[in-house]
Amino acid sequence: MPTMLTWWFGIITDLTPAYIDASNFGHFHTMLKTACDAWISSFLPSDAVSASIYPTFKASCDNYLYIPHRHEHHGIGGVQFDDMDAEAMQALLA
Repeated sequence: MPTMLTWWFGIITDLTPAYIDASNFGHFHTMLKTACDAWISSFLPSDAVSASIYPTFKASCDNYLYIPHRHEHHGIGGVQFDDMDAEAMQALLA
C-alpha cells in the first residue's frame, strides 16, 4: 500500500485587543478549543477516548508570540501549528 505524504502548513490565531474584555477572551479560547476538539475527533476511531489537541496548539502559540525583551506575550494568544508532516501530527495524536 502506498504511503500518503501529508503536510499541514501553518496557522496562528491571536486576539490582540484594543480594549480588554475578559468575556471576549473566554469566548475566543472556548471557540478555539471547540474547533480543535471537533477536528481531532475526526481523526480518532469512534471508540477512542476523546483527546484535546488545544493545550498543545495553545502552548505552541504562547511560545511563538512571547516577546522576551518585554517579558510579555503579544495579545492573549490562540493556537498555532506550522510545517507539520503526517508523522509529526500522528505524534501529537498519540
